[in-house]
Amino acid sequence: MKETKKKYTHNRFLEKIVVNAGIGKLKNQANFEEKVLPEIMKEIASITGQKPATRKAKKSIAGFNSREGDVIGLQVTLRRSRMDDFIKKLVTVIFPRVKDFRGLDMKNIDTHGNLNVGFHDQYVFPEINLDKLTRLLEEEYEFLPLPKYPAVMRDLSLEMREAAQVGDILNAIETAPAKDVRDVDLIDYYDSKRFTFRLVFQSDKRTLTDQEVNRELDSIIKVLKRKFRLQVR
Repeated sequence: MKETKKKYTHNRFLEKIVVNAGIGKLKNQANFEEKVLPEIMKEIASITGQKPATRKAKKSIAGFNSREGDVIGLQVTLRRSRMDDFIKKLVTVIFPRVKDFRGLDMKNIDTHGNLNVGFHDQYVFPEINLDKLTRLLEEEYEFLPLPKYPAVMRDLSLEMREAAQVGDILNAIETAPAKDVRDVDLIDYYDSKRFTFRLVFQSDKRTLTDQEVNRELDSIIKVLKRKFRLQVR
C-alpha cells in the first residue's frame, strides 16, 4: 500500500519559535571549541530537534574577554511541525517541571507580538545530561595569575517597559565605552521585565576610584536607555 504524506496544518496563532542559549563564561574554558561547544550544541539539538546556529561576537570587547568572531550564543528557529512539537513539549513536560510555575503573563508580549520566556534552571529539560556536562567542564583547568589591583562591583537593577531578552541587554552593555568592565552576571530576573546585573570593574594598571567606576556605569546606563525603554531602580 502506498504511503501518503501527511499534510501540515498551519498554526494560525504562531509564526515561529526562536530558542536562544547564551554561552556566558563557558567560552573561557580550555578546549571550549573542541569539547564543550560541541556538547552544548548536541544538547540544544536534542531539546529542539534541530541543529543550532552559532551567534558570534561582532567586535572585540576587552572588558568581556571576547574577540570578534568568538561564539557567544546558540540559536534555533523552529517553524511548522517542529514548532508545534516543541510547544506541545513546553506545555506538557517543561512547564510542569518549573518550580512554582504560575503560568505565563500575557503582559510580557511586546509591541511586535513576541512573547519572551526565560528559564533559570537547565534541569527542566529532561534531554540535558547535567552530570556529563559537569564532568566535561571539570576535566579542564585554567590557572590565571592573581590580579594586582582589586575589583569593584556594582549592581544595576533595570525595569523594562517592554519584555526584553537577557542576551540583547548584555550585547548593549558590551557596546558601552566602559573599558574596565571585566564581568557581567545576571543575579536576579523576573517576568522578562525586571533584571539585576552585577558588574565587575577592574583595571590592570591601577586601583579604580569610585568616580571612575561611576563614570563608566553612567556610560552603560546611557547606552541602555538609548536602546530600551527602561527605568533604573
